[in-house]
Amino acid sequence: MKKYLIIFIERFPECYEGTRQYCKTVDTKAEVKEEIRKLKESPFTVSFTVYQIGEYGLMTVVE
Repeated sequence: MKKYLIIFIERFPECYEGTRQYCKTVDTKAEVKEEIRKLKESPFTVSFTVYQIGEYGLMTVVE
């Protein structure tokens, strides 16, 4: 089973200077698409990167 790691940065709602970095794992490509949709719709998202976690923990960039 493939797993995906999404790392994203959001700015604080109360100011433009501060940001927080989060990560989330999901199991399916459909879940990845749903999370990307949510991130793109959020006014607080600064950036995001999606990785596919492969054998031996090797990661490749998906989007």
